[in-house]
Amino acid sequence: MQADKARNSYITWETIVYGLILIVAMMLRLYQVGTLPLQASESSLAVSSWQMVQGQSPENWEEPLVIDSTSGIFFLFGDNDITARLIPAVLGTALVLLPWFLRGIIGKSGAVIAALLLALSPSFIFFSRSLSGHIYVAMLSLLLAIYLFRYVRGLHSALPLAVVVVLLFSSGAMGFNTIILFALSLAMLFALGGGSNEIAKAFRAAWGERQNPTGYALLSLGLFLSISTGAFTHLERLGLPSLTAWLKAFDLSRAGEPWYWHLRLIAIYDPLIMVLGVLGTSYVLLKWKSDTENEGSSFQIFLVFWAGVSLVLLALIGGKEAGQILSPLLPLTLLAGSLIGELARRLDSRSLHQAILPQRRESIALAVIAPLLGLGLIYSIHTTWSVSYKPGAMEWLHPCVTSPQVIEMAQAVEDISKGLPDPKAKVAVESSIGQPFTWYLRHREKVEYVSKLTTGASMIIARPDEQTHKQLSGYTMHLRGALCTEWSRTPFNFRDFWHWLVYREGWGDQRQIPVALYLRR
Repeated sequence: MQADKARNSYITWETIVYGLILIVAMMLRLYQVGTLPLQASESSLAVSSWQMVQGQSPENWEEPLVIDSTSGIFFLFGDNDITARLIPAVLGTALVLLPWFLRGIIGKSGAVIAALLLALSPSFIFFSRSLSGHIYVAMLSLLLAIYLFRYVRGLHSALPLAVVVVLLFSSGAMGFNTIILFALSLAMLFALGGGSNEIAKAFRAAWGERQNPTGYALLSLGLFLSISTGAFTHLERLGLPSLTAWLKAFDLSRAGEPWYWHLRLIAIYDPLIMVLGVLGTSYVLLKWKSDTENEGSSFQIFLVFWAGVSLVLLALIGGKEAGQILSPLLPLTLLAGSLIGELARRLDSRSLHQAILPQRRESIALAVIAPLLGLGLIYSIHTTWSVSYKPGAMEWLHPCVTSPQVIEMAQAVEDISKGLPDPKAKVAVESSIGQPFTWYLRHREKVEYVSKLTTGASMIIARPDEQTHKQLSGYTMHLRGALCTEWSRTPFNFRDFWHWLVYREGWGDQRQIPVALYLRR
């Protein structure tokens, strides 16, 4: 009887809410996850992962952790569009539950709101359904922050901390970027005294308990070597690809978007998180000097530094990518949850005999935030449907939307081959449009990606321009389609933008990159 009562005590409104949020997050991330074709960047990672399974040297090695883990999934469950995106979907779902471990810092209500925002965020959903390192970095970044602040007082081993850092370092340019911005944010926190004395004392006390720095260093080094060489199967890949990719991202010659591009993406796709995050930042800065030796306060100040430093680094990056917005979006989400958690805590702590005016402030704030939260969640659902499930939608997160006709053309190559004298006839693909054909033609043995078209192949996939027609005079065009759709979004005006916001119809220059399949006569 007592055992049943103890078991039932764990089932509270809070666990039920988290369970519902988890179910919603899982459905949003796994529903039709393999329906839309892989984008060019996804194709590069998927092919490299498949090459590892085949015992070949992977072409792309900028994100070793992503390629290693995806190749493991391919080995266990086979290689297809669904399994290529399976780990990001699982990590994106697990990310939603991590605010649970911050309940003691940002409050139970704040943690629930943060989990809800993460579950319904169009940006987090989209990158949880895409094969890239961005959701890996988001998951590991939040784990690192939780370990630093939630478990610092009971720290018995620094090994998990070292493991997370190694995994971040192996997850690509943004993983290394996270290490840099965490170091800068902690340095600012300590320099300005935002609760840093208590944190420093906790770390010194924990380190005084029986730590083994040499053993931790050796284990971390072994883990890094294993990941960076594909479990010691490709020793030639040993190096620092994440650092190299991070330095390359600051090449200003690659700059194609304005410095505020990431802010614009956040405002378009996650305005609710942006507004609540800015309000949470303002609240933290206002109360900074009055409450600096509190663990919750120091964590909130760290979140402000995290978001601010991240935006500064992204403004300086020349090679801007849409997935980079998760770096500032994550701390803004936690600041939004922290703000609502603080308001809920203040209201809950008021007693009836206290003055009503202080209660009225928090009540008014929650009365304003509640409808804002409702409208923001409705907008998030509307945006998520377009960006993650609607084929061919014009979205700012898509640099060039892969057409389903790519899959049809790859299947046509296989169907035609069955009727040829040699079913393994050679196929040539123009290298400028090689992605994502490298993925969808991966099972063919005789496929060459050439910069200059030749007439030695039985089938050729190329851009159907006038020059191609002249070079391939001995071929007939069997099938024509689109590789992907580009959208320049110029000229910009608010009327067109509002129409896109409501109906998701693009404006300006919408250009399809044509592609055709040629057969030798």
